[in-house]
Amino acid sequence: MSHGPEIDPDKPIEAELDSWHRHGADEEKPQHAHAERVNVVVVGGIGFLIFLSIVATVVVVRQYYAAYTVQLLKERQLQVKVEKDAVAAKETALANLNAPQFSWADAEKGLVKIPIDKAVPRVVEQYKSIKR
Repeated sequence: MSHGPEIDPDKPIEAELDSWHRHGADEEKPQHAHAERVNVVVVGGIGFLIFLSIVATVVVVRQYYAAYTVQLLKERQLQVKVEKDAVAAKETALANLNAPQFSWADAEKGLVKIPIDKAVPRVVEQYKSIKR
């Protein structure tokens, strides 16, 4: 049992060919079959160009990745520095707020640092005394 066209063994094979395969005497010199002659230089050149384009793409992507990674690391280091500065400023501010004693903030302007637990009741009293 075959799965293709049935071939009659009694018929000559030329009878099965279509008109494209038949050539008349009025035609010029016969054509070569496709891929019968391969230009090795052209095929090799195309292959080499494809190889070079792949290598160039890999180099460009690697350079981009390296530059991006360096930039990202610098940004993260800057962010860490800013965070450390912010934490230090917060700790200084909290230490000033919770100072156990009175001190001058600016003697020329007459500004005094007051501990927060003593400053809050004074501010509340000032607001209560304001008439609305």
